[in-house]
Amino acid sequence: MPKPFAMIIEDDRDTVALFRHVLDFAGFKTEIVLRGEKAMERLDIVVPDIILLDLSLPGVSGTVILEKIHSDDRLKDIPVIVVTGHSHMAMGLQSESDLILLKPVSVDQLTNLILRLRPVDSDLPTEQPRDDLTGLYNRSFFLSRLGYSIERTRQLDGSVFGVLYVDYDNFSQISKKKGQEFADKLIVETA
Repeated sequence: MPKPFAMIIEDDRDTVALFRHVLDFAGFKTEIVLRGEKAMERLDIVVPDIILLDLSLPGVSGTVILEKIHSDDRLKDIPVIVVTGHSHMAMGLQSESDLILLKPVSVDQLTNLILRLRPVDSDLPTEQPRDDLTGLYNRSFFLSRLGYSIERTRQLDGSVFGVLYVDYDNFSQISKKKGQEFADKLIVETA
């Protein structure tokens, strides 16, 4: 089965990078559109499985694009996540979109929404980004996020970040000798 397809209609490149990162983690193929006019053109041609739409775009506004989506029979059933930094704009659109996120967008919130909204017949893994026991990001999400952070650091001169990655050798032996409860406690304390 092909990957589900998400269209990101957003002009802020940092926000685009975050959205793409989360969508990649969730198994989506993405297309990025930076201008409203281009989004209108692309939506005449393609039918995404999900749309992330900024309201404040150069050229054609996000509200005009949202009207197009709702009036087009091919597009009207597509889940739309509207993203805005203006709460007053969000209040006026509550009935017009599937979900509204206020900037700055939380990675956890966006990830959970994407996982909930992806196509039902998708055979993508349903792995949650956080470990139930520790509340920390799981290994695959961490490595994906690390790649994103490294790329962002390359783009920003003078930006520095650090990483502490703890990996127990032979952890299964600890669990066997001391028991699962001890092993869980060790993980939580380390976290």
